[in-house]
Amino acid sequence: MKKHILEYSHLICSLFLCLLACVCNGCTEEPLQEDGRAVIRLGAKSPTRAVNSLEDLSAAGNNVGIYGIQISDASSGIPSDGSQWGGVLRMDNVRTTSIDALTGNISWAGNYYYPAEEEGSVEFCAYHPYAPVGTSSEGRFFVEAPASGHAPVLHFSLSGREDVMFATPVTGSRNSRPQGLEFRHVLTQLRFQVIDSYASLNEVSLRGISLLGVNSDSSMNIETGALGAWSSPGELAVPGITEVLITGSPTQPQSVGQEVMLEPGQPEFHVRVETSKATYDDVLIRPTSSIGGVKEESFAAGRSYLITLSFQQQTGIVLSATVVPWVMAGYGSAIVQ
Repeated sequence: MKKHILEYSHLICSLFLCLLACVCNGCTEEPLQEDGRAVIRLGAKSPTRAVNSLEDLSAAGNNVGIYGIQISDASSGIPSDGSQWGGVLRMDNVRTTSIDALTGNISWAGNYYYPAEEEGSVEFCAYHPYAPVGTSSEGRFFVEAPASGHAPVLHFSLSGREDVMFATPVTGSRNSRPQGLEFRHVLTQLRFQVIDSYASLNEVSLRGISLLGVNSDSSMNIETGALGAWSSPGELAVPGITEVLITGSPTQPQSVGQEVMLEPGQPEFHVRVETSKATYDDVLIRPTSSIGGVKEESFAAGRSYLITLSFQQQTGIVLSATVVPWVMAGYGSAIVQ
C-alpha cells in the first residue's frame, strides 16, 4: 500500500514539475487544429522610441502588409543575401485588419499555416502602408513582388502625409511562436509652430509654409527596411495650413498645419514662409538637437522635429527645431531675414 502511495506521489510530483517547466518556458508551441496544422498568429511588441505606443500603431492596424517565407531550420536571422526569397510563401502580402492597442495581437482575414516540422520555419516581414503588388502605372504606392534572391520592395511617391514603416523580421514555427513585430519609421517628420516674439504682427496672417527641392520618390526593402535612391525633387506644401492669424507667443507657441514626412538624412531643408505681410524665401532649417550628448548633423529617420518660426522685428524670423514624440523624436534652429 505504501509502495502505491509513494508511486502516486512521484507521479503527481512529475506532473507538477512538467507544468512548472511549461509555465517557465512560456508554452510557445502553436495550437494545432483537428487536421494537425498549426495556425499562424502574430503580435506587435511595445514599440521603441520610433513608434510611440501600441495605441498609435493600432491606428494603422488595418494598413499593414505581411510576408511569411518558409525557411530551413538551419537558417537563422535575416538571410543577408536574400537567398531564401523565391521559395514557398506562407503569407503573400497579406493585409491586416487590426492591431489590438492593449495586447498587440495582429488580425487578418482567413487562416494561414506553418509548414510541417520537418519542412522548417517561417520568417515574417511586415511593412506600412499596405500596397498591392503592381507597377508604377498603378498608383503612388506599389509592391515589387519577391523573386529568387530578391526580397519584396515597396515603391512609393510621397505627398508628405504618408508614414512609411517596416518591422524587423521575426521567425516562428509550429513549435515556437515568433516574437512580436517591432515597427520602425524610416522617414523623418517635421511639425511647425509660430511665435510673434514682440507682439508686432497685429492682424498678420500665415498663408503657407513650403519645403523646396525635396525628393518624393524612393523605395524600401521590406525585409531590411533599407531605402533605395531618391528622386523627383519638387516643392511640397505643409498640409493643413489655411490663412490664419499669427497669435503665438513665447509662452504659448501656436501650432500650424499638420506633420509632414520627408526623406531622412538631410543636413538642412529649404523653406518658404508666406504671410500677409511678407514672403520669406529660401529659409534654411538645420537640426540643433543633441542625442546622447552628440550634436545631430542631419534630420534622422524615425525622429520628429518641431520647427518653431519666431517672428522678430529686426531679423525677420528666427527658427528653431526641437525633437518631439512622433505623431501617429528633434530640436534645431535657423534664421529667416
